[in-house]
Amino acid sequence: MIKKIKGRERVHLIGCNMQYIYKTEFHIGEYAWRWNPMLKSFIYKETNRIHLIRIPAFLTVISQALKLITEVMRLRGKVLIVANSLVNGRVIDTLLKKSRQPAIRTRYYAGGVTRRKENIRQYLEIQKGLTNVKVKSKYLSQLVGVKGLIRKPAYILILDAVQGQYLLNECQVLGIQTIGCGDTTLNLPKITYPLIGNFKSREKRSALLLLMYHAMFEGMRQETSIFVEYYNKYTRINTEVRNLLKKKGIRETYEQKIMKNYQQRRTRK
Repeated sequence: MIKKIKGRERVHLIGCNMQYIYKTEFHIGEYAWRWNPMLKSFIYKETNRIHLIRIPAFLTVISQALKLITEVMRLRGKVLIVANSLVNGRVIDTLLKKSRQPAIRTRYYAGGVTRRKENIRQYLEIQKGLTNVKVKSKYLSQLVGVKGLIRKPAYILILDAVQGQYLLNECQVLGIQTIGCGDTTLNLPKITYPLIGNFKSREKRSALLLLMYHAMFEGMRQETSIFVEYYNKYTRINTEVRNLLKKKGIRETYEQKIMKNYQQRRTRK
């Protein structure tokens, strides 16, 4: 196990910088005929009836989101990924199989987060054949996605936040912070970290999910490295104590000390 952990430290992680955003064309927004005036600070200018997004603003938000995801994974938290469409779900399947995080790969149905305990119980009953209730295949796939969501997630990543009003309302009620991806028509007040840009194509969504996956991987690597550090420290201290006891001629084990103290207490009574 420790050998595998040491080998992971040599993995090169993708960093999100100005050059990467310019190369992936996240800054090329949607058509300018319809947009939310509250997102004026994110818009750089209009060219050929298309909005161009400010790259520094996008870089600031996505850097904060990546750091928060890394911190959550380091503390063994959960990040729920919601596709909100079948196409996004296929991208999640190809890139996030090994992230060990819950993911809803289809369109989100109301109550998926607020009723997570009931949904998990219902999924287990359906899987074991304890109920005769007929459930649609789309809703069943959502139950499969939340089966690993034992506790409330720290963050929810929404790949299509424009169509995720039900989920945003539920997150606002439960106090869950959201990372929403959308264009210049996005409803800003309900999203904690809005990622305004071009996420229509599959390549853009794959690039974004790859960044999120590497942030999760970095958090898991930090968590495992801390475990290895404490394990090595405990082993070293334990070895030093044993050597010291051997030098002093003390061969009495910890269990023998407990039995000795127990017998002394019984004799006193």
